[in-house]
Amino acid sequence: ILVPTVKKFLPKDVIDRRYDYINNFENLLQENGTVILKFYLHISQEEQHERFEERLVKPEKRWKYSANDLKESKRWDDYMVVFEEIFERCSPDIPWHIIPGDQNWYRDFLVASEIVSALKKLNMKYPELDA
Repeated sequence: ILVPTVKKFLPKDVIDRRYDYINNFENLLQENGTVILKFYLHISQEEQHERFEERLVKPEKRWKYSANDLKESKRWDDYMVVFEEIFERCSPDIPWHIIPGDQNWYRDFLVASEIVSALKKLNMKYPELDA
């Protein structure tokens, strides 16, 4: 939904149907007992540019490089508007966890904390043995 909406690759009715597909799928999962955790790992525009530069300088990061990255980064505001729409329209009853991602250790800590919290709420117990 994100890129086709920003770049206007698809007509609005197709995008709207895709939202419906996502919401129907998430609802199906939830109705069948699946716990859904949705994370948006947000990095600042400054951090994004630093990471792009790392891809050019560090050989071990070059595999991530795309010549299109810098061009697309100029559409930052457009992407942010569409992200907001996604947060509002994708199963609003299933909350998004907006995670700051500039520092990997902190991002990982927050995501892990949310997962642990969700697991604790399941009150899982070891199965009892049949006698």
